Amino acid sequence: MLRKAVILADKLMPVFDTPTGIPFSETNLAHPLSGRGGGNQNCPAGAGTLLLEFGALGALTGNCSYLLAAERALEAVWKHRGSQGLVGSELNIMSGAWVYPEATIGASVDSFYEYIHKAYVMFGDEKYLKMWHEAYKAIQKYTYFGGWYIMSSVHQKGPLDTLDHKFNSLTTFWPGLQTLAGDVHNALDSYSKMHCVLKKVGYFPEYLDLASFFAGNPSFKKTHGFHYPLRPEFIESTLFLYKATGEEKFLEIAETFFVNFLKTKHRCGFAALKNVFDKTFEDSME
Repeated sequence: MLRKAVILADKLMPVFDTPTGIPFSETNLAHPLSGRGGGNQNCPAGAGTLLLEFGALGALTGNCSYLLAAERALEAVWKHRGSQGLVGSELNIMSGAWVYPEATIGASVDSFYEYIHKAYVMFGDEKYLKMWHEAYKAIQKYTYFGGWYIMSSVHQKGPLDTLDHKFNSLTTFWPGLQTLAGDVHNALDSYSKMHCVLKKVGYFPEYLDLASFFAGNPSFKKTHGFHYPLRPEFIESTLFLYKATGEEKFLEIAETFFVNFLKTKHRCGFAALKNVFDKTFEDSME
């Protein structure tokens, strides 16, 4: 398996050959040098979420080039953060300029923050801990609003200058990361808010306008696609909080989640939900 991992990594290495070190988002493994694709744009989650795997491969093979390439990519994204410490959703891999400046802990950004802290856990390098503390401070100041984490911007000037009050299901990993980082108090707060959605619907829709949802606006259900592609992030947060607190309620929440998840089971696997409100299914499983 290690030999195969090296073969794959060597085919991926050409994607890092950019002026910034931020990799291309796609490549053709049959033609790694000429088949790089995805345009000149990548997101922080795609560009900065390689450090643990490439770092482990470097340690196992003694070839530090894997670690250095992934490290350069993550640090390049971080270098281009906004003045308040947030990163956007998509940037130009050639210049580092933000193409989509929307700042969130959800889609396109989520695992970037996750890997910053986990890189510290894995490698013990204080620079990642320092990076995490700066990022976390900015997230709490500029995206935390009324117990929810909402969308902001790398160009934001003040804590209340927000763009969008949408909830994104990928953010349900956040309480687990907060717990891992030692902030159980805020983890419990954000987890309880997210659990409200689960209790009302049974599943997490990909996106949800919070004001419309809690006001019970029926037209909102008709005009937005509320699919659920079987994401596991909330269960990870549930496990972390159970381990940190020992509270039985997290086992009960996990059981309810699992029972609902089993309702998506079909003859050939588990089907994604097309709409979490009317419980219609898609013919797909990610």
